[in-house]
Amino acid sequence: MTGPLRAFVIMPFDPEFDAVYTDLIVPPLTSAGFVVRRADDVEARQNVLVDVVRGIAEADLVVADLTTVNANVFYELGLAHAMGVPTVLIAHQEAADDVPFDLRQYRTEFYDTHFQRARAIVEVLGKLGRSHVAGEIAFGSPISDFLPGAAKPMVHARRTSGAGLRVPALRTGAGHRGSRPQAAQEEVGEADLEGDGALAVELADERGLVDFMESISAGSEKLERISKSLVAATERVGADVTSLAHRFNDLEPGSPAGQTQAKRLLLQTAHVLDAYAEGLESEQPEFESAVETITSSGLGYVTLLAETPDQFRDQIEEVLTTSRDLQDVVAESTGELMGLRDGIAGLPPMLKQSNRARNRSVRALDALLAQFDRVRSYAEQSIGLAEAGLEQLGAEEHDDDDAAPGDS
Repeated sequence: MTGPLRAFVIMPFDPEFDAVYTDLIVPPLTSAGFVVRRADDVEARQNVLVDVVRGIAEADLVVADLTTVNANVFYELGLAHAMGVPTVLIAHQEAADDVPFDLRQYRTEFYDTHFQRARAIVEVLGKLGRSHVAGEIAFGSPISDFLPGAAKPMVHARRTSGAGLRVPALRTGAGHRGSRPQAAQEEVGEADLEGDGALAVELADERGLVDFMESISAGSEKLERISKSLVAATERVGADVTSLAHRFNDLEPGSPAGQTQAKRLLLQTAHVLDAYAEGLESEQPEFESAVETITSSGLGYVTLLAETPDQFRDQIEEVLTTSRDLQDVVAESTGELMGLRDGIAGLPPMLKQSNRARNRSVRALDALLAQFDRVRSYAEQSIGLAEAGLEQLGAEEHDDDDAAPGDS
């Protein structure tokens, strides 16, 4: 029999994370078909780093909790990226601002330990686990995005009852950013491996510039459509909430009539905010999908250009211009959304219904702002890659100029 898929969890060694591990992470991944563990589950207590390194190396999936900005967690996350292990990033929603800039391009799933909202991360992890098993999800990392071909993906082979070895888990590293643990099963002879070691296999992302451009175009069209809808909704809710706030301030709350009118205005505010939050929540999955398409394909595109800058100077310069424009647009949009978010968050706690609607809207805006942060990170990384390519081209042209007199 083929052994079960393995998930390894990277998180701080702190009792406060025990419930996150046992209640929010283990159940959904177990139901998706994984055996889940973390370093302190290992009975043979050797050097903890040994357990961690082996746990990551043997894993088909890593879950890294970035809450508290723990140095050990980030070191271990770097190991997972370097080994090419598919990795899911999670963090408590209150730690959203603590996720380092270099990782903001990569989707982080935020969780809440409040019992009514904790279910959300359970559903997300279960879906991610099942999608990973089915080979329907792609994983990115700085290694695969910026050093294509630098890290070799690994195939974990486990013994079957037959004469050969079954390979159930393709862990891809640079370039490919996908995995097919079940669909990619294959038989190899025992002579191909010693024991249960890892078989290094060269897998390359065979997409070319045209493929990336088509993907970017499709993602951009989707993003533009959703963005227009979100902008219109944001403008409406901003105007409505401002109008209601002005009417509320004009009341005389000491009178019975004033109190009745105040409650009516607060209920109207709750209705407006609930409708806005519902709209954001309904658009969020497609918006995230568009952002993922653009950021992953965009970095693949500019990376290919930068590898041979002498052939693609015009295209690299165009990327540099469009990325700088995108950077400016995102900065402006983020500022406007932050203003609305802070304005809604600052509404006084007057009524249960309006309080709930306020908090729901703030959470929805935080999720949207996280996606804008990913786009901003992508734009800045694209600028860096394009500038590096042009700098390399300039250095080569300078060398050629210096060598020309001697050649003649």
